[in-house]
Amino acid sequence: MNAPAFLQELKERVNNHPFLRHPFLQQFSTQPLTFAQARTFALLYYPHILRTRLYQANALGVTPDERIQAVLADILYDEYGNGNPANSHMEVYRKLLRALDFSEAEMANAPITPEQQGYIDTMMRVTQGTDWLAAVGVAGIAGEWPIPPYYRMLLTGLRTVPGLPKMHWNCLSGILN
Repeated sequence: MNAPAFLQELKERVNNHPFLRHPFLQQFSTQPLTFAQARTFALLYYPHILRTRLYQANALGVTPDERIQAVLADILYDEYGNGNPANSHMEVYRKLLRALDFSEAEMANAPITPEQQGYIDTMMRVTQGTDWLAAVGVAGIAGEWPIPPYYRMLLTGLRTVPGLPKMHWNCLSGILN
C-alpha cells in the first residue's frame, strides 16, 4: 500500500472510531442543553483544552523527522492563534467559559476527574517517550483528525443553550479549520 492510500485508510479508521458515536456525544448533539449542563461540560473539558498544545509540543520535541516536525509546528502555531493571542484555542475556550459566567478563579481551579488525570498522564508519557511514531500518532493523527466531526457535534449542542451569546459560535467554529 502506498503512503497516500495508507493515510486515507488510517483517517477513515480514526473518523469511524466508536468515540464519535459515544452515547454522550449523540445526546449532546441531539437534545437541547440547559445553561447548567453547558457549564458543567465546559468546565470539565477545560483541563483538556489547556493541555493539547503540550502534547503536541512534546511530540515535536521527540520527532526526528523535520518534515513531520514542520507539520506539528503548524498545528502548534494554529493552537496559539496563528500569531494572535486573542485567537489561541485556549483563549477562544476561555471566552466560552466567560459567556457561561465562570470567573477567572473558577477557570484557574477547574476540576480534573480521575479519568481525566489518567488520560493526561498517559498522553504526557506517550508524547515524551522514545517512540516518536506513537507520539505523533496521538498528538497529530489521532488528536487532530477527529476534531472537525467532534466539534460539529459539540457546537450543535452548545447552540441550543438558552442565554449563551451567539458570538461564540464563530470563535469556536474557528477551531475546526
